[in-house]
Amino acid sequence: MAETGTALYIFLVVFLFFAGILWILLPFAVFGIKPRLDHQAKTANEKMDLIAELLKAQTEEAKATNARLIRLEKIGLHAAGKKRIAAGDKNASEKVDNHER
Repeated sequence: MAETGTALYIFLVVFLFFAGILWILLPFAVFGIKPRLDHQAKTANEKMDLIAELLKAQTEEAKATNARLIRLEKIGLHAAGKKRIAAGDKNASEKVDNHER
């Protein structure tokens, strides 16, 4: 029975020895990782800012494109109405007027 107690004490001493070494090294590991984590956070923030800028530019471009398409559609409807009037379609002027409103 004394052998079991001795083995337990040896195991406890070895465990505490390794735990002590890890306890001493842990702060160095944490502080060594901190600069890398700070760098990753800074990089992530820069990427998010870039994505926000790209989204804003894309939205502005889409608005400008929509405005151009609306102008082209009005020009096309107006031109189509003039062609119908020139061709003698009596209802064409009413159709063009309805589209412009």
